[in-house]
Amino acid sequence: MKNVGPASAIKILSSGTGPVAIAQLIANKEVKKLLAIKGVGKKTSEMLVVELHEKCERLLMDWAAAGKSIATSTSTSESSGATGLRSPLQSDVILALVQLGFRKPEAEKVVDAMPVDSGSSLESVMRQALQAMPR
Repeated sequence: MKNVGPASAIKILSSGTGPVAIAQLIANKEVKKLLAIKGVGKKTSEMLVVELHEKCERLLMDWAAAGKSIATSTSTSESSGATGLRSPLQSDVILALVQLGFRKPEAEKVVDAMPVDSGSSLESVMRQALQAMPR
């Protein structure tokens, strides 16, 4: 997305506002509430809403249909990765990267190469993945 690259995305995710809350703000077109997130100005918040609100709506519907919260990820649809089956956390990170506009094969390659332990949070793994994504 224009003007929101990996560094800006990391700043937004590091703001303390969870990914689900950010997706809900974007899906609900709450530009003013997005301004409260550190690193998001008026133009960026408007751009996030314009470019991502439909994707965030779909993402939230997918999460709801799967009966899961992004923070507690209990997906049962694991797909094959380079090291066997992906964890639900890895699948969620890949999905989030694709929703941010990265190509799925690149996202899968980066996430499959990352060590992810059972105590990792989505935010920390997402931060690592964004830093490792090709620009």
